[in-house]
Amino acid sequence: MEQRLWPVDVISLSSAGGAIRPLRIRATEGFDEMVIGNVCEILSTRESRTLGAEYQAFLCRVRSAKTVIVLELKYFVGSHCWYLSQPGM
Repeated sequence: MEQRLWPVDVISLSSAGGAIRPLRIRATEGFDEMVIGNVCEILSTRESRTLGAEYQAFLCRVRSAKTVIVLELKYFVGSHCWYLSQPGM
């Protein structure tokens, strides 16, 4: 099964200890229209490596306009880039 990643702009918070937490997102690819939302809850986090690329995954509840959606955000440590993926992939 092919996994699809869409680039996304994220405002995040970094602690002095190196922990990172997404706060706000803006996604244009993978949606019919631009999605802008606040991360209202982080449901789970995990760290992983795929083909040598280290990333942190955040399963988040995001409030956009008047709807709440669950999205998985992935932060790739080496490239310092955020991506949106389908939850569960």
